[in-house]
Amino acid sequence: MKNIKFAKMTGAGNDFMVIDNRKNQLPDPKPDWIARVCARRLSVGADGLMLLSAAGTTDFTMQYFNADGSVAAMCGNGGRCIARFAVLLGICREGQDIRFQAPSGKYLARVIGDQVRLSLPSPQKIKPDVALSLADGERQADFMEMGVPHTVFFSTQVEAEPVLLLGREVRQHQAFAPEGTNVNFAQVLDEHHLRLRTYERGVEDETLACGTGAAAAVLLAAKRGSVKSPVSVETRSRAVLSLTFAQQGEDFTDITQTGEARLVYWGELSTEATGFNPPDDARA
Repeated sequence: MKNIKFAKMTGAGNDFMVIDNRKNQLPDPKPDWIARVCARRLSVGADGLMLLSAAGTTDFTMQYFNADGSVAAMCGNGGRCIARFAVLLGICREGQDIRFQAPSGKYLARVIGDQVRLSLPSPQKIKPDVALSLADGERQADFMEMGVPHTVFFSTQVEAEPVLLLGREVRQHQAFAPEGTNVNFAQVLDEHHLRLRTYERGVEDETLACGTGAAAAVLLAAKRGSVKSPVSVETRSRAVLSLTFAQQGEDFTDITQTGEARLVYWGELSTEATGFNPPDDARA
């Protein structure tokens, strides 16, 4: 494969390779190729790969691939980053509405500097108080789809939670088969502040932030009566995501998430970037 230009971007610690694919230079990226370029220390390294492609009724189309090469319907931090990427490319303008299509639906964003506000769809499949039989006994969790599935455990000491161990167990739990789930651990600090850690499906590890996970945790906490809009979410990277929403009974509307979307560097991927045999723990 010929050398490919890309941007390395980060949204609150969630990092991505982003490629301008309007000329279809990557018509069908294979999962193994994606997993290799996303492998840390052996290649570029990223939580995911995004392609910006041409679209008819919106400004562009977003395709998102997890670090293991699997396809995801949406990524909140990725959505903010690709909106900023579109501004950097000159496709869209800073301070104006940006509309793009993702597999989970149409999204609206606005970019001001390195801050991006992203409108999110109303949640689906809300399931409070799901009883899960786990290796260490039964535990209650809440579930919600925010474009992708999220399970949320509310904790009084989120820093003490075994995120990697429990995340791996719950991610594959039969209650969420066959798709699996992202696994979040949330601590409500007060009615406008929440701390969050996330084990991400497709990355198969704890990440420094998860945009859709932050939205799910906030809305599920609001459903419990623990928080009110606006809510600031402290991520594992210590970057803050700001969530606003309107709540009427069981329904949530006008959901927005604002946070950083920073350009780290522009690069060109050489053919040698994938010329290795990745070990099982290449993502560690």
